[in-house]
Amino acid sequence: MIIIIAQDFEKLLRTREAVQFAKMGIKAVALLFSSAFIAIAYAQTGVCTRAEAVTTIGSYYIQTSYYYTYSCGIFGWSRCGSTSYGSALQYRSDTSYNLVYECCAGYHDPAGGISCEPFCEDCDSNHTCIAPYTCICPEGWTGDNCDEDIDECFEGTSNCEQLCTNTNGSYFCTCYDDFSLGLDSHSCLGPPQNVSLNASSSMTLHLDWEGPQLDERDGSVTSYEVNCTSSFGYYHLVSVDVGLLEYDLVNLAPFSNYTCCASALTTNGHSSTVCATEETLQDIPSDVPQNVTVNNHSAYAVIIEWEPPLTPNGIITLYTIYADYNNGTSQEIDVKATDRIYKLNGLSPHQLISINISASTVIGEGPLSSTISERTSQAVPSQVTDFEVSALSPNELLVSWSLPEYHNGILTKYKIVVYNKVYNYTVSLFVPDTSTNVTVSDGIGKHYFLKPSKSYLPYVEPFVPYTVVVSAFTHAGEGIALSQIIFSEEGVPSVEPELILSERTDATSLHLLWEALSLEELRGFLDSYVVVFEELNTYQCLDLDPLTSNLF
Repeated sequence: MIIIIAQDFEKLLRTREAVQFAKMGIKAVALLFSSAFIAIAYAQTGVCTRAEAVTTIGSYYIQTSYYYTYSCGIFGWSRCGSTSYGSALQYRSDTSYNLVYECCAGYHDPAGGISCEPFCEDCDSNHTCIAPYTCICPEGWTGDNCDEDIDECFEGTSNCEQLCTNTNGSYFCTCYDDFSLGLDSHSCLGPPQNVSLNASSSMTLHLDWEGPQLDERDGSVTSYEVNCTSSFGYYHLVSVDVGLLEYDLVNLAPFSNYTCCASALTTNGHSSTVCATEETLQDIPSDVPQNVTVNNHSAYAVIIEWEPPLTPNGIITLYTIYADYNNGTSQEIDVKATDRIYKLNGLSPHQLISINISASTVIGEGPLSSTISERTSQAVPSQVTDFEVSALSPNELLVSWSLPEYHNGILTKYKIVVYNKVYNYTVSLFVPDTSTNVTVSDGIGKHYFLKPSKSYLPYVEPFVPYTVVVSAFTHAGEGIALSQIIFSEEGVPSVEPELILSERTDATSLHLLWEALSLEELRGFLDSYVVVFEELNTYQCLDLDPLTSNLF
């Protein structure tokens, strides 16, 4: 294919015929300038140029003038002159030169356009035509049939800076450890030097380094890349200006391991990285001990259990238990860091305990857990106080008491037991702690009017010893009982003495004999006997000694 580029200078030179020679000179200079410019633009192996003359014929009008004289003045004594103008059509031929680009001898253009390739008639499929009628083996191969591999590594033609590996028809370069291959695939880039990572605080690390050695850079360092990671998924990538050789990582997690790597970016590629690992400093725990529980172990102890904080921010050195006994006293108890359970002894039955727990590192104490309250188990109450039994009348006893000194739980009832050995019976009465009064039957028709801490026992027998026992109850059972023995007040004898013997001893005397009354029949201490008798129609009463039953 041939391309013709024409240079037309006609418009510049169409004025006068008198400047034709100058015009021809300008066209020659323009042709030379145009040829040089196009030759530069299309310079390519196998492309040749030649000048080709082009002649054109054109027509144009040219202006002409004529000067003539004639007689003028008075009588024609003088001569006068005048000029007249006109135009005439003329023809001329112009010659211009064009550059023609075409493939040189020994080249051809198989694809069309100015893309000339060497032409070799004798090259087979194993060879490559590199110049007109010049055939060679492809790069990396040799031999008559181009089937023998060239070992560039052995021959030293690979230009690998450090390591070379030969392959069939080629090779590739690699680098020593800590070096990376440059963009030119031959040179090796050295890493930054003396990379150091140090903890500034519990949330800050400081990374610094030195640039690669000058003989290991293989290009100008344009910037540094810092890449930091952690075991819990932290990732941070930043580009650092070439003039800076340090970087601070902030807002990190306390007491956590981080690995930071630095690499150099050069005009020839990315260097290998050098890494350092460091742990941020400890801090106080961010949160509280987990799963805190308080369980009543007995009436005198509770068991406290917990688990470490989710974010301890360091090594836990101890736990502190804050115990509020809800009686105006409290206590702080330090527990070893290896313990997760504590038995709080020395408590009282049914005592309310409020517990908070904190964890501490060497830096200080973390926040307190939420308050958990628990009571110890209930126990039987202590004995009632102010216990008293009094006889109100021959047939009535009053039992009174005050609350136990130590409830040891929730009081539910009181128990009153009355023993009468004389008549051989026992009565048990239960008084609810919450009642104001209650009527209870003893099972034999007698009724007792009862109140908390006071109980009347009516219809008792006069002058009889009674044993009265009082005890209090909680949900844990019966407490310590108190007892008293008391006699009911004296009453009148229940029967008359039975006369056993009555005989006359003389004309004026009688001998009487009767059976003594028992203590139950007397209902009190015997004070005297009264004998009533009738003599004729006269009655006389005698007071007798109570120690004798004979009357004389």
